[in-house]
Amino acid sequence: MWKTETTTGWKNSVLDFGTQHPDEAAFLLRNLAHYLAQLKVSKNHKLIETSYLHRHESGIVSIDQNGMEDGLEDSRLYVFPDESTCTLYLLCMGKASEKDSDMEYCKHFIFYLVNERT
Repeated sequence: MWKTETTTGWKNSVLDFGTQHPDEAAFLLRNLAHYLAQLKVSKNHKLIETSYLHRHESGIVSIDQNGMEDGLEDSRLYVFPDESTCTLYLLCMGKASEKDSDMEYCKHFIFYLVNERT
């Protein structure tokens, strides 16, 4: 059974982004809830395909606000599904325009997570 684990980056970005962009955050969290529901019934997280899900290098998955109302800012949240522990790490949330810095944070987190185990 999959479980979630938050990171410091998640806590900080959700507080900041959620305060400044509550509507966008609500759509992102709705799509995250859908993804979690699919994880719980899927045999392999890599087989889950939706219009709001995007796979990146290092196993990072971004979830966008697909299905949101017109006029809201493009946004993303980033997670890392760790199959070895069935843990979905909640990494960060932010504007799509800040993707580069968010991805950099995510890559660093995963690097340290993997090296911690060895």
